[in-house]
Amino acid sequence: MKNRLLATLLLTALANPAFAAPEDKYVYTSFSIGSVASLTPTATQTIADGSSYAVLLGYQFGQLGALEVGYTSLFSSSSKTFSTTGAIGSDSLGGTEVAAIFNFPINRSISPFMRIGSAHMTESLDLGAASGGISQTPLSGLTYGLGLQLNQERFGLRIGYDAYNLKDNAGNVVTPRNFYGALILKY
Repeated sequence: MKNRLLATLLLTALANPAFAAPEDKYVYTSFSIGSVASLTPTATQTIADGSSYAVLLGYQFGQLGALEVGYTSLFSSSSKTFSTTGAIGSDSLGGTEVAAIFNFPINRSISPFMRIGSAHMTESLDLGAASGGISQTPLSGLTYGLGLQLNQERFGLRIGYDAYNLKDNAGNVVTPRNFYGALILKY
C-alpha cells in the first residue's frame, strides 16, 4: 500500500507543470520552401532564379535564441540554356548550413528574428558530354536574414528572407537571395 501511494505521489509530482521542461526550450525541425532571386553570375556561368527548400534541425535555448543546422537547396534547374555558352544542361546549388537565430519576441505568439550563419555548398553544372560534362564548384560564406515567426504550442510558422555571400576558391562571388516560408515542428 505504501509503495502504491509513494508511486502515485511521485508520478503526480512529475506530472506537475513546475517539473516540466520550459516551453521556450525545445528541439525542432524546420521544413521550408521558397523562391531564390538576384543571383550574381560567376565569370563562367549564369545562374537563373529558381525555387528553394531546406530541412533544418534546431534547438531553441530560450525565448531569445536558437541554433540550427541542416541542408539547404537554393535552386535546381534542368533543361536550362546557359547564356555564356549556349549549352543546354542542368544547374543546382545546395549544401549544409549552420545558423544562430536571435529572437525579438513581441509576445509568446509573435517573434521577429534575425538569422546569422555559415553555408558550405556545392554548385553542380551538367552541360552534357559535348560541352564539357559535369562541373562541381565548392562555395562557402556567410548567410544572414530577417523574418517573423508565429508560434503555437507544438508548431510554428516562419516567413523570412536570407541573403548568401558565397565564394569559390578562385574568389568568384555568388549572392543568392532566398524568400521562404517554413513549418516548424517542436519536440
